[in-house]
Amino acid sequence: MIERPPVKAPKGPYGAPLSPHRVFGLGSVSLNDVKTVKNAFGAKVNDVVICLVAGAVREHLTHIKELPDEPLLAMIPVSVRTEEERGTFGNKVSAMIVPLPTHIDDPAERLEFIHSVMRVAKDSHDALPAETLRDLTDFVPPALHARAARVVTTVAGRFTRPPWNVIISNVPGPPIDLYFAGAKLEAMYPLSI
Repeated sequence: MIERPPVKAPKGPYGAPLSPHRVFGLGSVSLNDVKTVKNAFGAKVNDVVICLVAGAVREHLTHIKELPDEPLLAMIPVSVRTEEERGTFGNKVSAMIVPLPTHIDDPAERLEFIHSVMRVAKDSHDALPAETLRDLTDFVPPALHARAARVVTTVAGRFTRPPWNVIISNVPGPPIDLYFAGAKLEAMYPLSI
């Protein structure tokens, strides 16, 4: 049985206050390869992406000798659009916090764990209602909301750990080729904060 994740994320190098020395890395994986793994294990594309992230995080934490015995926690944005709302503008997003199995060495076992966790999380509707998130931002201009969010997370980070260690999101790109000034867009990499 999958247990409900703890309220606080395990301590570690992720979630520390931001500094001018923050770095990030990028990587790409073939969608066809992801679908091959998905089909072989009866999982979802999202499950495979989460498994890849868990493996990369595990490798990094092992390399810096900070791998905890318990799983990290991942915040995963989830679309809560109804069928009628598909194709409309604007975001309708909620979030799930799920265990990220960095404590599992075997990739196949890691994927099975993730598939089970995600199924339970979706079935139990652990995601926050989209109305809650939308209502909070309806009355505040976007620039002010973004600045306030940064201040709150910076100040709160001095006194408490965040409720998750990492954020994992994958969104399909456009189904057509895009160009800018004649140059073809090859890839998109979002960067938070």
